[in-house]
Formats: sequence, structure tokens, C-alpha cells
Amino acid sequence: CVLLGLILVISYCSWRFVEQPVRRHAFFKNRKYLWTVTVIFVAGVLIAASVFRTNARLSFYEYSSADETIVQYNYNSDSPIDFIVAGDSHAAANNQLMADLASDYNVHGVYLGLLEVVNSFRYPEIWKEQVNSINKFLSEHPVKNAFIFIRLAQEYNGKMIYYDKNQKEEKFVYLPDPSLSHKEAFMQSLRDTVQLFIKNGVQNVYIQKPLPEPKFNVPQQAAIGKILFSKTEEELNKLINESADEYNERTKELNALLTQLVKEVPQVKLIDPVPVFLSDDKKYFISIKDNILYYYDDDHLSVQGAQRMYSLYKDIFEKISAHSESD
Repeated sequence: CVLLGLILVISYCSWRFVEQPVRRHAFFKNRKYLWTVTVIFVAGVLIAASVFRTNARLSFYEYSSADETIVQYNYNSDSPIDFIVAGDSHAAANNQLMADLASDYNVHGVYLGLLEVVNSFRYPEIWKEQVNSINKFLSEHPVKNAFIFIRLAQEYNGKMIYYDKNQKEEKFVYLPDPSLSHKEAFMQSLRDTVQLFIKNGVQNVYIQKPLPEPKFNVPQQAAIGKILFSKTEEELNKLINESADEYNERTKELNALLTQLVKEVPQVKLIDPVPVFLSDDKKYFISIKDNILYYYDDDHLSVQGAQRMYSLYKDIFEKISAHSESD
């Protein structure tokens, strides 16, 4: 009641001593002049906002997204195919990394698509076409190595934005058996995806474990935090990113099931991206370092972020290269 009374008093004073005198001012009687000033002001605000949105981020930070049109990695029609890449938009985010590895180790690969995992209710017609294409491709081109990059945690948890409390979970349905629970359905779909490659002769299926996921859009929050609040990179990383404990809690069940999948299917190998993004004290993750952003939104790695994982794939590509030369 006190606050409501105070609001009424302030509102009256604002109306009586600010709004009414301003409205009666001679300036506002000249509509042509008023519209001219208004248009100029609005245009100035829009230009300033545009400059802030584009140039402000880039002037402080370096980052870029991978070329999603890349479908071949150091490959030409005369080369054997040493590896294939499949997955969703997270596979595309690693395009430049895979292209660099292929070039550095003189091996050859192609990106085959595959939206998420097979036998799910999402985009059934599209993934059926892709499965047919993959079957046809692998029947014509024997390949020993496959890399799968999928936003596993989002599929498993059913939440596009995990840390948004208002985010509704999306139910995952396994088409051959709709009675399976969401998490059972996803894991069975993942098994089917792995088997899609193995039955076509792939000997090694590399699956990247869940990435750390920032709680906010990294470029936006980094620009706002630095420009408006002069926050340090350490402060920004703690603000934007999940802690190691939060990551472990978010992915605990999924990572346990992925470990079980390795036991069930020896051809599966897991690649853990966590170590290369952990802070020195192992307490939180890093998405900003030395004015470089490792994400181009709230879950996709930038080219610079993907390059941090180069060391994780180095030994794998050395083996692929050695086998390719021996063949």
C-alpha cells in the first residue's frame, strides 16, 4: 500500500510538472520540425545499435563459424576415402577442424550428413533419404573410420536450452518401438546409428562426448560484459559458462550410457572434449581466452573453439594416415 501510494504521487508529479509542460512547449507545435527531429533520432539509434551489434563484438573478439558447405576434406575423385563425418549442425561446426586434420595428415574424407540419429520421429522422411544415401555410398566406397558429431546432451535431456527453467522438454520417440521412454528411445536410436556404419564395414566409430554448453550466447554476453561492465575474461567465463560440477550433473547419465555403449560395441571409441575447455583450476569452462571466442552462439563451437580439440584427434589421424599408406 505504501509503495502504491508513492507510485501515485510520483506519477501525478511526473504528469503535472513534466509531461504537461513539455506537451505545451512551442517546440511540439511545429509538427514538421518534430517529425524531422524524430526521424533523425530514431535513425541514429538504429545505426548506433547496428554498429554495436556488428563492429563492437568483432573489434574486441576474434571468432568465426565454419563453412557449412564443406563436404569434402582433402578429397578428390582419385583418392581413397579414409574417413566419413556424420551428424547435425555440430558436425558442420567441426568442418574446418576435420579439413585441417585431413590436410595435415594427407588423408581423405567426406561429410555424409545425417541430421541427428536414425529411427526418431524428427524429420523421418529426411533421415530415411540420408540413410539410403549412406548405405549406397558405403556400398560403393569402403570406409574404415566414421566420426559422429551430434548434440547428444540436448537429444538425451530433451531441452534445447538446458539452463532455461522455462524450457519445455521435447519428447524423443523411437519409431520402431514408441513405448520406450525418452532416454531409452534416444540411446536405441544412437545404437541404430552406430550399426548403420558398422554393418557397412566401418571398423572404427568415433563419437564425440557432450561439449560444455555456455548458459548464454557467448558473442552477445561477451560484448555486453566487456563494453558496458568492463568485466575481465575470467569474470565473463564464470558468468557465461557452466561449472565443472554443473556439466558433470547435466551429462552424468548420458556419459555413463555412452561408456556402456563402448562395452556393447567395441568398434565405438569416445572422444572427450572436456579437458581442453576446463579452466586451470578445473572448476569451470572457458569460452573466451586472449580475446578469442570459442563459441559462435550458445552451443556451437567457433572455428577457433574447434581448433582447441586438434590435439584430441591428432593420434587418431596419425593411425588413419599410417593405415592408409600401408593399404
